Amino acid sequence: MKSLSFNLDPVNFLGSIWDAWNPQPIYESLLQAARGRLKVAHWKDYIVENDLVLRITEVPIGKGLIEHSSWLTQLNKMAPDSWVLLEHLRPEQVPHAKEALDKEMHAAGLAWDL
Repeated sequence: MKSLSFNLDPVNFLGSIWDAWNPQPIYESLLQAARGRLKVAHWKDYIVENDLVLRITEVPIGKGLIEHSSWLTQLNKMAPDSWVLLEHLRPEQVPHAKEALDKEMHAAGLAWDL
């Protein structure tokens, strides 16, 4: 069924603190599983905090553990027509997040289709 598509949100698939420190295998697995059906990718960043209990906390793009330029390159190879959505941002955070993502796109040698 061609109408079935996949919304990639790799941070939501981090199942352990070990995944958080090494998210690349999760990302690659999701890309492979969604091959040919990936339409949208939610984009965000995170850190691991040691606040009595280890906690994964969302942070502005570029301030966390994700290697954005690498992930964007992989996404572009696997699903060049997919959309990238910034999420969980207050309106005043959107310009900074877009600027940070643009910088990562440039670092990856990629450009947005306009």
